[in-house]
Amino acid sequence: MQVTLFSSVAFELKSLPQVTHRDTVNMIEETTGAALITKGVYVPPGKAPPEGERKIYLLIEGPTELSVKHAKQVRLWRVPA
Repeated sequence: MQVTLFSSVAFELKSLPQVTHRDTVNMIEETTGAALITKGVYVPPGKAPPEGERKIYLLIEGPTELSVKHAKQVRLWRVPA
């Protein structure tokens, strides 16, 4: 079954290890129905990302705008951005 995505949001991360912890991701995905996807490249503090690349960010995609908003709220509650 193919699901057409309705909504998504992306934002840079400061706390990558906490956000990408499998238990946290699973809990948010199961609770909201949205998918959390880590993208981009690690860039040390004070450095610029390589040309054509983007600092690590979290992409939240879901079947409804509400599921994406809920996932973002749960993520913000669980760990700092």
